[in-house]
Amino acid sequence: MKRKTYYEQLKDPRWQKKAAEIKEMRGWKCQVCGDDTKQLSVHHSFYKRNTYLWDYPDWSLRCLCGGCHEHAQSEMEAAHEFIAQNGLFSFLAILSNGTCEESALLQKILWDVSMGYSGDKEVLLATLNYVSTNMVDSYCQGLDGKK
Repeated sequence: MKRKTYYEQLKDPRWQKKAAEIKEMRGWKCQVCGDDTKQLSVHHSFYKRNTYLWDYPDWSLRCLCGGCHEHAQSEMEAAHEFIAQNGLFSFLAILSNGTCEESALLQKILWDVSMGYSGDKEVLLATLNYVSTNMVDSYCQGLDGKK
């Protein structure tokens, strides 16, 4: 059976049900700005190859209004670019090749850093370096036996 495209998955009843459940869990309001009057979408905080949209854990899905969703997407892209430009390739390697848990951890870190990022690239780089050397290495060592 041919795998569904991303856009086909968006139309799938399983995704429609999951998205409605996430919006309900989040109180039908944007998790960033709190607006409850705008149209909402469900944002995946990470993507994993060969995983259907509805198979992600609830905690990894965010309910966002259009403006905050667009901002979150551009911030995540900027964070990935920043990582690549600053030689933090272990992050990108784990994001693209690691386990779902590893990817989720790194995407959460990127989300938290990017949503609170005030423009000081030195602080962002220091935070990512700290996480890279202290948290990610020990986390992944703990998962080595579980792969």
